[in-house]
Amino acid sequence: MLELLAYLRANDFKTFIVSGGGVEFMRAFAEETYGIPPEQVIGSQGKLKFEMRNDEPVLVKLPEVQFVDDREGKPAGIETFIGRRPIAAFGNSDGDLQMLQWTTGRSGARLGLVVHHTDAEREWAYDRTSSIGKLDKALDEATVRKWIVVDMKRDWKVIYPADRVEQVVDASGQSLSLAGTKWELRELHGVSIERSKAFLKFDEKAKRFAGSGGCNRFAGEYEVDGAHVKFSQVISTKMACLDNGVQKVENDFLKALSEVTGFHIQRNVLRLLKGDKPTVTLQR
Repeated sequence: MLELLAYLRANDFKTFIVSGGGVEFMRAFAEETYGIPPEQVIGSQGKLKFEMRNDEPVLVKLPEVQFVDDREGKPAGIETFIGRRPIAAFGNSDGDLQMLQWTTGRSGARLGLVVHHTDAEREWAYDRTSSIGKLDKALDEATVRKWIVVDMKRDWKVIYPADRVEQVVDASGQSLSLAGTKWELRELHGVSIERSKAFLKFDEKAKRFAGSGGCNRFAGEYEVDGAHVKFSQVISTKMACLDNGVQKVENDFLKALSEVTGFHIQRNVLRLLKGDKPTVTLQR
């Protein structure tokens, strides 16, 4: 699912979490774990009250329920907080049934997908008789409405990112790696970069990267976790660039790398993402 989220964002889709869990709890980790920022997380929540305390504005939690984002509440939450009907929805329990119905219940290109937890050895197996995360009615309706059912035991080669080799899958299903090639800069924040000498190379074993901003050389460490990547410990030479345009590209390139949270590879193109937005595009 991490690869799917990264693929959708790299192709200009906006991704959301719509869950019955507490919204404040999920917002604390959603961006780091899934690349989804807090404002794109919808969940159950309690009421809040604005107050001024000691001349400071505060929000106070009240012992009252504001909204339960489960079952019938999910379509209502989507309309209330997003204001658009999705064109794709993914669920794994009967708590997602109404969201899937709402998403796929209109004409045009629509996608409904049910993740069926069947792998008791690598993860957990549950469906119709489970007391937690029951998947019964949604599984039946998937057949009727032609939703895709993904069987985790049969269809997932890797379940947890820690169990995988550093790779993603492109649109043709081919496994690709960051390492073993030279990635040349092509775009920064959607703006084409012409005739730049900036590039990146990755050393998978050492977990280090090196490259050039077009004027100065730099190197550092990187960590990959599924479709997430983080650059750190960056060092650079400090030569002055004679061309102000090259200097600006180099500065913007290094700043963008420091903000990267994810990546996606499709054929010969590597897109580095900040949250759900591609900020750096490179080509080999």
